Amino acid sequence: MNQQLANYKNGVMALTNAKGQLQVLKTKEKECKQKRADLEEKFLQVEKEKKDMYTKFEIAIDQLRSRANYKNQLLDEVLAVR
Repeated sequence: MNQQLANYKNGVMALTNAKGQLQVLKTKEKECKQKRADLEEKFLQVEKEKKDMYTKFEIAIDQLRSRANYKNQLLDEVLAVR
């Protein structure tokens, strides 16, 4: 009987510890989910910025090409006159 009482007390203590550990793990899970959501939001923002920067870069390159082509045409005209 004393052995059963000791086992019961150990079981109750183990259950209490398991419940406490479960609460800690639930809290960590909630924090991890929030961090993941924050990181996904930041990732989407960075992806959008990347896309915008790439678009601006392409526009700048096109403008430079246009200016270079214009200057080349002028130089060809000047050389053709001579």
